[in-house]
Amino acid sequence: MRALFVAAMLLPATVVADPVSRLAVVAGRREYFGDIGERWSGGWLRGVEAGIQPGWMGLAWALYWTRLDADPDISTLGTIDTWQIDLAARARARVPLPLPAQTFLYTQLGATILRTEVPLTEGAGAGSTGAITGAGIEAALGGVQIGLGAGFTIHFDGSASVDIRLSIGYGRVEQK
Repeated sequence: MRALFVAAMLLPATVVADPVSRLAVVAGRREYFGDIGERWSGGWLRGVEAGIQPGWMGLAWALYWTRLDADPDISTLGTIDTWQIDLAARARARVPLPLPAQTFLYTQLGATILRTEVPLTEGAGAGSTGAITGAGIEAALGGVQIGLGAGFTIHFDGSASVDIRLSIGYGRVEQK
């Protein structure tokens, strides 16, 4: 293990500039609360994330797809698909860790639109809007970016969800 660490530290220095853009594939898990959580189990989340971040503040957007299983005691539907589009302001700060990659902590706050095949609860529509917030850590080695994040969504119809996501992507690095 020590030899691996020493070898990593002796590698040629990577670009020290921060990544300014990203496009990533995402996988994770989403759980719902309230009426939706009682009617539907959580599901595996898949999607894409993208963003621009010319400095410490930037803009992030995402498209997520989740398949939910129905509670057989409440619904005769087997599964449904949900689609969620997010747009958020994102702030990040570099965290000095003894790794060959640059590491960053980030937080974001924004808006979301959720669309489903059928209404998730009695009397609700097949779509809703709401607010999102999230935080996580990312590592960038050149243009390759790997992240682990968590998010919380509250929709104006009263539903809420929490998710954890792993992202792997690529982005442009600004040369200084």
